Amino acid sequence: MTTTDQVQLDPQQDTDQLPSYQALSALAVIAVILGVISALAILSPALWILPLATLVISLVALRRIATADPPLIGRKAALWGLLLAVFWGVAGITTHFAQQWIVRTQAQAVAHQWFQYMLQGHTPHAHQLTLYPSRRDLRLDDLHTVYANTPALEERLENFLKQPGPSNVLRFEPNSEIRYIATEDQQRSGDNEYVLMVYELAQPGASKMSQQFVIELRRQPGEEGGWMVQDVLTYSQYEQILKAAGKRR
Repeated sequence: MTTTDQVQLDPQQDTDQLPSYQALSALAVIAVILGVISALAILSPALWILPLATLVISLVALRRIATADPPLIGRKAALWGLLLAVFWGVAGITTHFAQQWIVRTQAQAVAHQWFQYMLQGHTPHAHQLTLYPSRRDLRLDDLHTVYANTPALEERLENFLKQPGPSNVLRFEPNSEIRYIATEDQQRSGDNEYVLMVYELAQPGASKMSQQFVIELRRQPGEEGGWMVQDVLTYSQYEQILKAAGKRR
């Protein structure tokens, strides 16, 4: 083969055939990392900021990738960050409100039971619900006898029934209607759950007597049947406490 038959290589053509370098979007990388960390949002509302921040960063990353010159890569990473932000954000909110509803339902069942005990004259049983679960007497069928034969318990029961909340509940007939009105407050402090609920007792018949009460319940961890009735107030007492504290409903 002669030198004239050799193929002449075009340096410019060879350069054009090489793949061009594209930089990776740093925001896209941050978005996907934050998207994974956003799983922590299911632990506490304070961590809902993680999926929110991820959502913003993902959208900014997608916009910059779409308009960058020279072009940037990382669109798939930014999309993954966006999807993870939405998923964990929704999961965090859903988990929180589901747990709130479960706690509120459990507290409501205990509150209703307490009012039933009081209306039916089972005051020792109602008093037991105000004690720590681990300190309760399990002889439910004999509680009236137990209290009658135990001066210390009987005295505590008498003092309990003299309080404005319980004493006003005892004014109602056994067949009075127990109505749940609203949850005034619900919060978690450490491992303890606190729920403050408003109930109304309505007496049937011509008297049409009714009265609202505020019952505070607490659940401690690690104790069987961990709910206890912490306090019962008439609604007027509750309003006075709020007024003294400078709060309004």
